[in-house]
Amino acid sequence: MSEKPVIFLYTLSYDNDGVFFMKRISAKLAMIVCSTLVIAAVVLSVLVPLIMKAATVAAPGKLYPIYRVDTAEKKVALGINCAWEDTDTDAFLKILKKKNVRATFFVVGEFAARCENAVVRIHAAGHEIGNHSDTHPDMAKLSADAMKKEIESAGRKIEKITGEKPTLFRAPSGSYTSELVKTAQDLGYHCVQWDADTVDWKGLSASDMTDRVMKNLQNGSIVLLHLGAAHTLEALPQLIDRIREAGYEIVPVSELIYTENYYVDRQGVQHSRITD
Repeated sequence: MSEKPVIFLYTLSYDNDGVFFMKRISAKLAMIVCSTLVIAAVVLSVLVPLIMKAATVAAPGKLYPIYRVDTAEKKVALGINCAWEDTDTDAFLKILKKKNVRATFFVVGEFAARCENAVVRIHAAGHEIGNHSDTHPDMAKLSADAMKKEIESAGRKIEKITGEKPTLFRAPSGSYTSELVKTAQDLGYHCVQWDADTVDWKGLSASDMTDRVMKNLQNGSIVLLHLGAAHTLEALPQLIDRIREAGYEIVPVSELIYTENYYVDRQGVQHSRITD
């Protein structure tokens, strides 16, 4: 009887000296190897998305502020910090009125006490006012009690002027801890940061600031600006125009974020827990 033919396949291998050569394997072994690779590919296709998702979900007990909102809508917000002087408030308000934009001003308590009329004008113009601490300290270095005093004191000053208790809190310099986020939440605040920074306090030119923001802008972005920075007034009109030309709508922060049934992942992205 004739022997049953055996089919061989070849694979590349190399010896101890690193010299490649052809290594012969049987078709049966090749099928086993291929089957194993296919199974491995299927398993990885399932596991990798789960691993990637797990990498972004906040660790148990760890709290993060909101840097950006996960949304399908092309909406962004302008968050303007008020901690220094009332030298350009009216110019800011004039530009925002001309461009028909409502922004969110994060006000330091000391600024509110020192520049009360500025806060009145901001509120009267229809803009949102958030809490930016009372004395602009490094909040991450404070005790829980000191954090609470900073937030409450600023909140009282703002409410006394506007008649409305703020519901948004932004940590000075973006310095935070889980304790700070929890303290703010216990006081009725949503802790908000930013993901598109003008870095206007460094004195960048108007065009550089605008380009920097547009490079990072995406759905749900929150832009950081400051009153009293060197070239921010010059940048503001073109920044608003560029944002709109890119198809985005500018809304106050409270109209951008989810105010209930949400979680914030470790990247600072806020997600709704409600699915369609």
